[in-house]
Amino acid sequence: MTLYLFFLFIFSNVFCKNQEQPRIYIRVDEELPLSTILFTTNNTITYRLFDTGRNHNSFVRYDALNGHLLLARSLDREYLCSQHACSCTQCQLTIELIEWQIPYRLLQLVLNIDDINDHVPTFSSKNYQFNLMENVPIGYEISLEQANDADLSENSRINYELKYLHEKNNDGPFEIVTKINGGLALKVIKEIDREEQDHYEYELIAFDNGQPKRQSSTKLYIKIDVSTF
Repeated sequence: MTLYLFFLFIFSNVFCKNQEQPRIYIRVDEELPLSTILFTTNNTITYRLFDTGRNHNSFVRYDALNGHLLLARSLDREYLCSQHACSCTQCQLTIELIEWQIPYRLLQLVLNIDDINDHVPTFSSKNYQFNLMENVPIGYEISLEQANDADLSENSRINYELKYLHEKNNDGPFEIVTKINGGLALKVIKEIDREEQDHYEYELIAFDNGQPKRQSSTKLYIKIDVSTF
C-alpha cells in the first residue's frame, strides 16, 4: 500500500502539473550492437527508467553509476515497422527517465531509428524459363518478376543489369526494360531465328541504391519455338 501511494504521488507530480517535459532527439542506426551507449545523462542528477505505459523502455537499460543509457534489445527497423511499433516513414522510439528527486521531472529521449542497407534484393526463384516463338516482332516484351528488397527509402530502390551468358561477344537479341509504373520486362531488340540459335541464357542482376550496394541475381532461360506461320 505504501509503495502504491508513493508511485501515485510521483504520477501526480509528473502528469498533473503543467510543466514542460524535457525532450531530446537522438539519431541512431538500426542493428547497433547490444550495450551500445545511446545517451549519457547529467552526472549531477539521479535518473531512473520510468514506465508510463506509453514508452519503449524495454529496448534499453540504464546504468545509474555512470549515467549511460544502453541498448538492451535489437533495433531492426523493418521488424519494428511490420509490428507497428513505429511508423515506417519515420521510426521513433520514446524512452522515459525520471529525475529521482523532488520535483519528479520526466526526461523523454526520442530515438530516431535510421535505416541501414542490411537487406539484399532477392528474386523468388533462382531461375526462370520462357518459351518464345521465333520471328516475334522487334519490340515484343516478356514480363518479368521484380526483385524485392526489405530495406526502406533509397536502400530499397532496385536497378537491374542483364548479362548475356554466351561465348559470342555480343548482348544477344534482348534488353532489360524498367517501366515507369515499376514493372520489368525483357524486350526483343533484334530478329530471332531458331535455325541460328534455339535458346538464350541470361543472368539478371538486381542491385540496390544503398552504400555499399548489395546485389543478387537469377538466371533467365529463353527457349525459341518454331513459328507456325
